[in-house]
Amino acid sequence: MSQKKKVWTILLSCITLFFTIVLLWQYNVREGIKKNKIIVIGKIIEYEQGLSTKGQSPQFVYYYYVNGASYKYFRHTNWPKDGSIFIYKSFPVVCDSTNPKNSRLLIFPDEFRDFNIPFPDSLQWVLDYQP
Repeated sequence: MSQKKKVWTILLSCITLFFTIVLLWQYNVREGIKKNKIIVIGKIIEYEQGLSTKGQSPQFVYYYYVNGASYKYFRHTNWPKDGSIFIYKSFPVVCDSTNPKNSRLLIFPDEFRDFNIPFPDSLQWVLDYQP
């Protein structure tokens, strides 16, 4: 095998390993939330548009409280509609009771379904903004 092929093989192996680790980490976080699930209320305080030229997707910044401690988290979005309509709105946040930093902001029905939580009637208005 030539030196160039060896370098490419090592590079592709490293990239594959990196993505595998990221996917396993995300899976473990999700399973931890499902296993130790608590639901709290979070409030979106900011919508950042992202820089499409740098590949950054828009994101929400939200806060939530667990046992008196405040947590700040970011939720990336992938829909083209203006997310600023969600600023200062409150939504359920599902998090891991043993590690409250691991959380998911729930807005749309499929997100509630992922955690076996019924979609509340009070959030019917968000369906107009669903991607």
